[in-house]
Amino acid sequence: MAQQAPGLEQSLSQRQALSQRQLQYLRLLALDSAGLREYLEALQLENPVLQLEPPEPPEELPDPGTDYEDLPAAGSGGRDDLPVDWRGGKEALAGPGSLYDYLKSQFDVSLGGIEEGLLEVVLGALDQNGYLTCGTGELGRLAGVDPGAVREAVDYLRTLDPAGVGAYDLGDCLCLQLERRGEDDELTCALAHGYLCELAKGHFSKAARQLDVPAARVRACYARLRKLDPHPGASFGREEAPYILPDVVVEREGENLRIRPCKGRIPALSIGGEYRELLRQGEAKEYLREKLAQARWVMEAIERRQHTIEAVCRVILSRQRPFFEEPLGALRPLTLGMVASELSLHPSTVSRAVAGKYLCCRRGTFPLKYFFCARGATLKGTNAGEGREAPGSDALRRRLAELVRAEDPGEPLSDSRLCALLQGEGFSVARRTVAKYRDQLGIPSAQQRATR
Repeated sequence: MAQQAPGLEQSLSQRQALSQRQLQYLRLLALDSAGLREYLEALQLENPVLQLEPPEPPEELPDPGTDYEDLPAAGSGGRDDLPVDWRGGKEALAGPGSLYDYLKSQFDVSLGGIEEGLLEVVLGALDQNGYLTCGTGELGRLAGVDPGAVREAVDYLRTLDPAGVGAYDLGDCLCLQLERRGEDDELTCALAHGYLCELAKGHFSKAARQLDVPAARVRACYARLRKLDPHPGASFGREEAPYILPDVVVEREGENLRIRPCKGRIPALSIGGEYRELLRQGEAKEYLREKLAQARWVMEAIERRQHTIEAVCRVILSRQRPFFEEPLGALRPLTLGMVASELSLHPSTVSRAVAGKYLCCRRGTFPLKYFFCARGATLKGTNAGEGREAPGSDALRRRLAELVRAEDPGEPLSDSRLCALLQGEGFSVARRTVAKYRDQLGIPSAQQRATR
């Protein structure tokens, strides 16, 4: 069999290449409003023809109606879902100045035997939560003094406010606060130093057996520990959370819902009239013609960007209408490809259009990506051939929160029991999925809820 000799071959193929303007438009589409403002401000410095006018003042956003109050927050979870009494109270969200400055303001310059410079060295060893990050030996080497002097400085620091500052670990921090309250009994301190992980898991009987005390006493001590602040320094020097301004607003117009752009997002663009006059006079004609063309293209691109975002939002509104019309309306399955197909766009274009963009409605302000879910918890007996859209996982999370709120505080529902109740209502869901969603909602386990 003869072998084909190697050689060069020519073939014709068709490929679509994006122009520089198309690529630049896609970059503009992917920018959020803050990034777009920065881009326009930088562009104005190099293009004198382009004029930026101050944006309109941000408008008042719609308040939730009475039917929307006290609903479980969407996508909640993390540290902010811990009980308020375990985070030191809501007042901890806005503390004075920095922790360093606050502690230094309490120094008594008439102190005998403790130098202020040594106290400042100890302050520098505190982390953002108020814990010491190194031992007395290392601090002594840094300050050039013996460890005994450092221990005196640390002991003085631990007498300052807020209580618990200067601790070496969580157990030490909690015991300092108990001591300040006059509640530092031996059992509670022993639990704080050696059994916090066991108590957090609800293993009260195990701790009681090891300490040879009744389980009821362990529960009472743990309840006392939960009222303390594990991060006494975290409320100082905290930056305010950025205020999110939505890009679009969903509002009711008669019996219908409509999408409209939110005012005050980006500055208005215009072309300086004096440069038009210079162009007619022929001065720097080529330069001005180039800058004028650039300014016009940017204005058209910004307008096209806004139209694309609004078009995507209209599809979201159409596909997720129950979410916007009903206080507990669930999300339906929705993908980037579904939106792209309806708008005759590429899925990557839709992805850029939703990146960093926000939508405001009566249920709150949500990132556009929130409304996309490939599939959710499905109802029993539902399959793709039946033409029924399965509710998104948002419905399952909300129903789970409702069941926990309605449970008997003395007999909280276990994950297995919650799973059985949800399955009885038609949700096809596993126990591990219930546990995952419970964690996302910031709901403690049944054992932890029983100790509250």
